[in-house]
Amino acid sequence: MKKFTKYLIIALLTAMPMVMAAQDVQNIRGKYIGTVEENGTIHTYYLLFNSNGFVYQCNSNWDKKSFDYKKTSSNGQITNMLWINKGGVWTETQLFSIVKVSNTLLHVVHTRHVVNKGSESKSWHYSGEGTFIKVQ
Repeated sequence: MKKFTKYLIIALLTAMPMVMAAQDVQNIRGKYIGTVEENGTIHTYYLLFNSNGFVYQCNSNWDKKSFDYKKTSSNGQITNMLWINKGGVWTETQLFSIVKVSNTLLHVVHTRHVVNKGSESKSWHYSGEGTFIKVQ
């Protein structure tokens, strides 16, 4: 029995990295749709994971990326997609923190933070979490 337990432990320790690698979000590719409830409002997001390693927020037709460039970073099982944008009097940032749950599901935490020039003490934000499903 001791020998069996020893081999079982060795087998589990050998398989663990393969299971972890299967869940590594750096391997995400495709189009995902998800909803996030933020401050009582349901927002729908469309995320495109390209083979170039970047994540893009798109419109509902997938034909337009909301912004030209998305900076992403991955470390192990979490991918972050962050962008900062500004207009005439406002600046905002959005962060999508993404964890791969399965080959077709993602868990996403989203935060949006906005401030107008001259009103730094009056910035506003919302955040929430949701499940995203792969559609292609």
